[in-house]
Amino acid sequence: MTGPSGPQPGPGLLALLREDVETHERFLTRPGLHALVVYRIGAWAADQPPWLRYPVGLLYRLVNTLLIRNVYGTEIGRTTVIGRRVKLGHHQGVVLGYSTVIGDDCLIRQGVTLGQSNDEGRGDDQPVVGNGVEFGAGATVIGRVRIGDGARIGPNALVTRNVPAGAVAFAPPARIIAPPSQD
Repeated sequence: MTGPSGPQPGPGLLALLREDVETHERFLTRPGLHALVVYRIGAWAADQPPWLRYPVGLLYRLVNTLLIRNVYGTEIGRTTVIGRRVKLGHHQGVVLGYSTVIGDDCLIRQGVTLGQSNDEGRGDDQPVVGNGVEFGAGATVIGRVRIGDGARIGPNALVTRNVPAGAVAFAPPARIIAPPSQD
């Protein structure tokens, strides 16, 4: 964030966690909320002094691997950048790449993948998502793609190029094929 006197710090960890709880309607049992809380603690720990970073980082890795990834089926890298008031509407099968950037007030539904388009391991080959973007179930956005503010990505859409602000990207509708004739 930049203010009149230069870069301004964002909200602290507790403020972000409060916003996440509110965004998830105060349902403390929602796995999507758990995934965001663990992510936020891991991202926060990375900027702490070593005496705090190492034990919190170890706990983060254990919980992130054993619960968030292996039980909930959600993968969020500690280096992913996630804005404020992001909601994981349904947590199962969500993958958010290690250098993906997600803006504020986004909604991510089940089965959404935001990540790189190849296996070369380049960190810059991942999406940048604006504010207020909604992802339908099963949407996939891969590669160095920019999704503009307020865009909507439909269910099962495969997005490999930029989507302008306010636009809708959707998958082709299902084709109905007549059943074989019974001669």
